[in-house]
Amino acid sequence: MFVGFSAEEVGLYGSAALAGRLYSTGQDVDFMLNFDMVAYTEDEFDDVTLISGSVPQTVDVLAAAAERVTNLIPQYGGVTGNSDHASFNAYGYLVAYGQEGDFNYPGWHTDIDISSRLDFPYFEQVVRMAAAAIGHIDNAAHLTPIENIYDGGDGQSLRVAWGDCEADYTYKVLYGTTSGVYTDTVDVPPSACYYDLTGLTTGQEYYIAVLGINSLGYGPLYLIEDSGTPYVIPRPPTNLTAEPDYQKIILSWDENIELDLNHYTILRKPSDGSWSVLEAFYPTTYYEDVTALNHVEYDYIVLAVDDDMNESDSSLAATAVAASFDYPLLFVDETLASGGINPTPEEEDAFYGSIFSVWPHDEYDIDAGGDKLSRSLSGQYKSIIWIDDDVSTQLLSNSLDSLEWFLSYNSNLFVAGWQTIAWAAGSSQQSSGDFMYDNFGISAIEEDPNFDFIGATGENGWPSVQVDPDNVFSGVMPYIAIFTTLPGAQVIYRFNSSTSDPEFQDQPAGVAYETAHGKRVALSFPIYNLTESDAQALISKVCTYFGMESSHSNGDVNLDGVINILDITYVIFYIFLAGPPPPIMNLADVNGDCTIDLFDINYLISYLYLLGPAPVAGCVE
Repeated sequence: MFVGFSAEEVGLYGSAALAGRLYSTGQDVDFMLNFDMVAYTEDEFDDVTLISGSVPQTVDVLAAAAERVTNLIPQYGGVTGNSDHASFNAYGYLVAYGQEGDFNYPGWHTDIDISSRLDFPYFEQVVRMAAAAIGHIDNAAHLTPIENIYDGGDGQSLRVAWGDCEADYTYKVLYGTTSGVYTDTVDVPPSACYYDLTGLTTGQEYYIAVLGINSLGYGPLYLIEDSGTPYVIPRPPTNLTAEPDYQKIILSWDENIELDLNHYTILRKPSDGSWSVLEAFYPTTYYEDVTALNHVEYDYIVLAVDDDMNESDSSLAATAVAASFDYPLLFVDETLASGGINPTPEEEDAFYGSIFSVWPHDEYDIDAGGDKLSRSLSGQYKSIIWIDDDVSTQLLSNSLDSLEWFLSYNSNLFVAGWQTIAWAAGSSQQSSGDFMYDNFGISAIEEDPNFDFIGATGENGWPSVQVDPDNVFSGVMPYIAIFTTLPGAQVIYRFNSSTSDPEFQDQPAGVAYETAHGKRVALSFPIYNLTESDAQALISKVCTYFGMESSHSNGDVNLDGVINILDITYVIFYIFLAGPPPPIMNLADVNGDCTIDLFDINYLISYLYLLGPAPVAGCVE
């Protein structure tokens, strides 16, 4: 194809459009030769600047053509991305770029860039170079990358194998002990796609390339080099990983390259124990440890053993904990406590300690940019509550892979924070395959940038909440989002606007979504900035929704640790005087009839003062 691209100066738009179209339709692009500013020279030194893409050897094609058919003097210009070849290089195509050696700065992008100022004999030489380069590219054999270099295991042989093996090609293997310097060449027998190099030196690294010559007698545009070293003792296995799965740990590692490999030996160590052999003679690179105990951290290493029973050094250790999904709750605290607009550490600890006080849980802090939730940790819990309440960092996206895995099992997840949902979503529109769309039933997210959010009205049994007027935001918060939801997603909170902005007022700001694998809740607003009593009621509702049981006794309505006249008073205020609802509604349903009414007050009086029966578990929620 011969193409004159438009809109190069304003963003490579023309070349980007064609490169993208060729790539998306699967076209076989051998090479892209780009010429930009090639007809000007200011002296008798006919130099030409040659620039490559990500593969530097491609400019050799132009240089060789210039030397064969022109008087041009090639000058290598390195790698740049300021012309149309860059669009093709971005898709992985081979590219080279020719440019006049004396750049036409006087006429560049001016009204004196006219033909009378150009050197047409020089331009002819550039065209000759281009034509000869195209002929070379058209006739060249394709590249032959090495697929594997195997160690013979005897200290003196290597097997070189390549997968792209053409029946009408002849092959040579080139090798030497210095990169790019091939002191030895061997011919490969016809129809063979591998060759065994012998007589090598133990422990010496050899640099190897495969030269394929096509039926026209032409080789490739350049060679692709790899290296290998012959040893007697097997290499340690590499890239060992240990990943949790339900009641097991899955190990995998890269296959060893020794041709005389016999088996692997797998060893395991509990965190507080010693190493023991888990499998003495294991044939493959994938293993499921179904004997791992729940909540025990294990280290694993793997050894390689050859036919002569030579044993490698151990792999690097990998660590994991089997998934059990049986601990009740993990609270992930992603609130950066630093003072100022964020809480201080003392304020943060006091607030979260209060709202989680009656719910058995473990806490995990995520504070720095590289922190993320692992499968080994998340897989131990039935439910996760993730709260990101600072205005400095949003790190949920670091853990989406682990959370996607966690949510593929029967588990529950609550996420809330300041801009957390919007940052994790990555864009306002969501579609199938996106985390928020698949797991929370959210199809669109729109943030209100103004100081406008004063709270949210609860629906479907969820308690209404208010931004704390004594908080750093003085009761009004910016950048709180509204959601567009999918069918099946239940709206549980609606945005309360201080200005009654019709675009945001009463729009969804919280959603509950039940899936085949558990319950999900997402809120667009932070928890720390709510009044403490509202936050406590909200977290209690979440925990109850997830099917958890509090650590407080039935009848301890005000959660002060005892059952007394104050609990009776609390229920009276709630029923008759519009007082706040009990933080855990079930604790007030002391007679177990699934309602909170006068009969529960009488029940508590009877229990406390008339030796009546003890309160029973409620069923309001």
